[in-house]
Amino acid sequence: MKIEKANDLQTFVNENSIMNQIALLYVLSHDVVSTCIPGAKSTEQLISNLTSIEKKLYPNELEKIKEIQQKWQKTT
Repeated sequence: MKIEKANDLQTFVNENSIMNQIALLYVLSHDVVSTCIPGAKSTEQLISNLTSIEKKLYPNELEKIKEIQQKWQKTT
């Protein structure tokens, strides 16, 4: 089930953004979130997390992620 959920979000992964960056951007897109402390097991992951601040999710992408989450809630 978790793999299927992750696959739903693959449409947002491209040469400019990877899954952890998309997750961080989504969490930080909420007005009620002031801080996010991601974990990293390697220097590569740390750099990836840090460079996510240079990226942006557009309103239509945020809406699509919300739709995917709603679908998950219906199947849980």
